[in-house]
Amino acid sequence: MTRLGGTSGAVVFLITGPTMHFSREVAEPIRRMLAKLKGQGPAALLARGAGSSLSLIVTGTGLAFLIQVLLTRTMGPAEYGPYIYVLSWINVLAVIGRFGFDVALTRFVASYRAHEEWGKLKGIVVFSARFVFTLSIGIGLATLGVLSMFGDKLEPGLEPLFHLGLLSLPCITLLMLAQARLRALKRVALSQLPMQIIRPLIVAIGVGITLAWKHPPLTRGQAMLIHVGTSVLVLFIAEAFWRSSRPSALSRADAVFERREWLEVTAPMVLMAGTWLLMNQVDTLMVGALLGSVEAGLYSVASRIATLISFGLFAVNSIAAPMVSERYATNDRKGLQRVLTLAATGIALWTLPATAGIITLGSRLLLVFGREFQSAYPILVALSFGQLVNALAGSVGLVMNMTGHQKIALKVALVNMVLNITLNLLLIPRLGALGAAIATAITFSVWNAMLAIIVWRLLGVNTTLLPLRKKDGG
Repeated sequence: MTRLGGTSGAVVFLITGPTMHFSREVAEPIRRMLAKLKGQGPAALLARGAGSSLSLIVTGTGLAFLIQVLLTRTMGPAEYGPYIYVLSWINVLAVIGRFGFDVALTRFVASYRAHEEWGKLKGIVVFSARFVFTLSIGIGLATLGVLSMFGDKLEPGLEPLFHLGLLSLPCITLLMLAQARLRALKRVALSQLPMQIIRPLIVAIGVGITLAWKHPPLTRGQAMLIHVGTSVLVLFIAEAFWRSSRPSALSRADAVFERREWLEVTAPMVLMAGTWLLMNQVDTLMVGALLGSVEAGLYSVASRIATLISFGLFAVNSIAAPMVSERYATNDRKGLQRVLTLAATGIALWTLPATAGIITLGSRLLLVFGREFQSAYPILVALSFGQLVNALAGSVGLVMNMTGHQKIALKVALVNMVLNITLNLLLIPRLGALGAAIATAITFSVWNAMLAIIVWRLLGVNTTLLPLRKKDGG
């Protein structure tokens, strides 16, 4: 074995010495960052929660993407269009059916848990489930009555598809409540697992069994039947997750019901949530009503892809909601601003590259669904810009709801809903489905800009990364 010394040793030191020093300089900040992520500070909680949430959303979206490709290719636009059109209406009815309790639960459960008010926590869990189940049944029956009177004005085959789809309505609303309760306990990954991972897997199994039993094409009725069965199974799984995660003190507490307070909060929230969903669905619904369900199917695929841009916002909000509620309840404005700044940073890290990727690769992504869907690329670009503004405005809607300003948020939402419908009526006849996309992008931009300004003036906190400053004396 040759011993290094003299000039050789000096050369080795000159080469390895700076390298080892550089490695230590790089490794030390990484080590400190990893140590911080294991802590209980807002940055660590947001990073861990948003990271696990985003990983589940991305995985679930990948599965949902494959399912949608499978459905469009085995059904074709003529069958897929009516299926997704009816499903869009079911989603709108589900927002009314859950009556804002999915948002209220996130706010109240987090607050009651922080103050150890177990009786009230148990009361809102029990009351919300009973209320929402009863309301969903009533909405379903009322919809059947409307269909019996005006069903002949629909496209052929849509009325029985509505009848079948309505069976899933109570399950969807109760599932949203189960997810909200888990989010309020900061069990973010567990709250998203049923919808993001388990549901697409069950749908895939159902489609596979159906296709093995009957060769393609898959019919709209078969696809809707799979949707209904999946909704029932996923609800049972989500409820099992809640029972295994709820605080032990909850089972020993006597339920305390403050129905009036809860309903006063949820009434504007249901309108807010309904407006939000309509803002996301009214374009598809109006395209279907004015241009036909086949065009609605093409538009829906582009809209689904554009929604990928907001995944960072969804992931961050899922963990930020209880943190915002807790800091506002304890009047910790400095802590609230820190949470919102961290949230805006995390959202931007996903949103900007996602937008660039979708605009660059959008035509190829649409081609995966079938050659007919590639014509929707201009629609995808317009919707992408709307989603970009929506995400970069930060957690504006969440802040308004978690701080008790849902009535103001509702007024803003209603104004923009009127704007959206008006723009759709003006632009769809002239530009077709692209007009709906432009209308939605404009409305999203105006809506989020208004909310960001209101939050800044009302609460003195900034949900964006823009350097806002208060006026002197403000």
